[in-house]
Amino acid sequence: MITRGLKVKPGMAFSGFDINGQFPAAAGSAELGDGEPDVIDRPRMLGDLVNLPGYVRLAGAVRTGHPAFGPRGTLAADAWLPMPFAKFLTRDLGLTIPAAEVIYWARKGKRLSVYVKYAYREPRERLAKLPDSMPVRLAMAALKDQANAFIGMLRSEKYSKGGFYRQAWYTLIVSTAEANALRSFRKCQIQPVAKMADTAYWVADDAPRTPEGLIVSGQLGKWKLERYGPVTAELADAYRAKDAAPRTIHEIAKRIDAERQ
Repeated sequence: MITRGLKVKPGMAFSGFDINGQFPAAAGSAELGDGEPDVIDRPRMLGDLVNLPGYVRLAGAVRTGHPAFGPRGTLAADAWLPMPFAKFLTRDLGLTIPAAEVIYWARKGKRLSVYVKYAYREPRERLAKLPDSMPVRLAMAALKDQANAFIGMLRSEKYSKGGFYRQAWYTLIVSTAEANALRSFRKCQIQPVAKMADTAYWVADDAPRTPEGLIVSGQLGKWKLERYGPVTAELADAYRAKDAAPRTIHEIAKRIDAERQ
């Protein structure tokens, strides 16, 4: 995601904030469906359907005005939209979404909440109470990698061994995570210049600086300072480029932070 029109120039500084366990946090809270889904053709309105796990096929193009939904913020007609995004657009942005078709699961629940609790959340909390050390950091990283690998496995028929092959679950978890991040941005006075994966970058006169409205804590799903440094000409040019890419800004910021240290 690139937010256009912000002031980014050499002499300023960036602060990059990372979400604590973005995808495991979303996996523990996402509503996921079981069995065969139900289908509704051309519903008059989405209403409470946005609270159910599912997808919406757009009956027409939707201009969201939000950089997270493409360079021009427009969703094409016939595009399939995961329900967490549909909920964000309708409930948070107040948009009307014309639906050609809705697929949803009435039989639902937080199917991975127990897994996240015992395989990630509680072990992470125990590690967080230990004195900071390299072994603790490595254990934290390994714990996160293991949880993310399990979530990624849901979209792979090969690596899930069939039993955990749930493409819809994967999509709903990822879209829940992204929608939660977008809600965090709406609470901030200044929007991030870019977001790549679970890291978002803000630019100000100095760094590190926490954007007003951003909740920073060690809690799962909240934000923490990941890196910071000066805005170089390279970073400013990458942001201003016509084909600006979040990954490019992300890699430049990582390099600047490493050099600063």
